[in-house]
Amino acid sequence: MTDFISVPVPAHLVTEVMAYIARRTSADGQAVPEADRHDEEPAMVSNRYGRFPDWPIDRLRQVRISAEPGPHMVADMLDILEGRPGERVPLSELAAATGRGPDSVKSSLAAFTKWVKKELDDPTEPRNWPLNYQARPGQQVARETHYWITAVTAERWRQLRRDA
Repeated sequence: MTDFISVPVPAHLVTEVMAYIARRTSADGQAVPEADRHDEEPAMVSNRYGRFPDWPIDRLRQVRISAEPGPHMVADMLDILEGRPGERVPLSELAAATGRGPDSVKSSLAAFTKWVKKELDDPTEPRNWPLNYQARPGQQVARETHYWITAVTAERWRQLRRDA
């Protein structure tokens, strides 16, 4: 039998940690040798609609090169969030960092949804974004939408910026 220890894990990461352990362990509970591990399972983006695979780098590239206001706003948000993967950042902070008001950001995100449906022909929008989002208590309002990205999306975005 495997020995267990208690490790504090943030509640929002419990299922990801469990999936990681499952990928690293064989059916009989023994550790899978490094050479036999298959960690190519896509990282997941979670929001109120469910869990979706992280966007591949080619799709993120389309966001980066688009001149449309929606993708341009998301690119600005990714620029800010890529250095803070997993950290929930309130809309008001993102708006201030981009030099725009919260209503302007919301409008651009609506345009992003339309862009994805039209240009990428993705019927899962707005459920599947490269950004996670959730309404949480705000600083000056009762509830405010917070945005964050996964470490995988952050690394892909950094790679795109390096390669540009």
